[in-house]
Amino acid sequence: MTAPKDIFLPPLNREIGSRHPINQVKSELTDLLTSFGFSVAEGPEVETEEYNFDKLNIPATHPAREMHDTFYVNNKSQVLRTHTSPVQVRTMLASKPPIAVVSPGKVYRKDDDATHLPMFHQIEGLYVDEDVNFAHLKDLIYKICHSLFGEDAQLRFRPSYFPFTEPSAEVDVLFGDKWLEILGCGVVNPKVLDNCGIDSKQYSGLAFGLGIAIPKPKAKPEYCFESMPQLSKTFGLTTPHPSISNHLSPNNTSTSAEGSVNGKYDGRKRS
Repeated sequence: MTAPKDIFLPPLNREIGSRHPINQVKSELTDLLTSFGFSVAEGPEVETEEYNFDKLNIPATHPAREMHDTFYVNNKSQVLRTHTSPVQVRTMLASKPPIAVVSPGKVYRKDDDATHLPMFHQIEGLYVDEDVNFAHLKDLIYKICHSLFGEDAQLRFRPSYFPFTEPSAEVDVLFGDKWLEILGCGVVNPKVLDNCGIDSKQYSGLAFGLGIAIPKPKAKPEYCFESMPQLSKTFGLTTPHPSISNHLSPNNTSTSAEGSVNGKYDGRKRS
């Protein structure tokens, strides 16, 4: 009789998981923006029409306010926020300029097709101070996109329309042989500043927003957003342009709740 052999159970392969691509891109963006002096703000996902629409200069007749575009709840007294812009409204109502805030989070729209979902992740940014203009916005968008897609990424601005910014633009990145829309941006409409108790004759601002979407090969850092060599002459801008870094100082304190930012903004111009 042969000697008995030791019998062992096969080892358990416990693979360590990884962060979701959406969270990876969101973290990269917030880290980049906080390094410029932005703070991170969060707010409720169930909002009032006042904060989601009215204070953002979105009139009652705007299509986005129809029930086929927006989820109304609580007997139509509230909405599931359609963007994270209400966080910016709450921040402006609770703070005085200079304000530099980024607001990531989930948003909801009645979209459900091959390229849209009824819930998706969005990240928006707002900067309000004296003498902020489209050139600062252009510089910031370049920094964001080159950080994500690489310094060789080709970008373009297209004039567009949003009720809460004027002038407004949409930004595309060249992906292969096609232009892919990645974000919207613009100079904050003075009506929005006035609605939030900020003197639009003394202060101006910039804003941008993008939705974090699906993985794309060959993109850096291998993720893209849903859907510049030079800014359109429509805005009368040429390079070199003012740097957003000359306005913002690094400030990595970045927590907030319900749109009220804990800690001070550090967005004043450097001496």
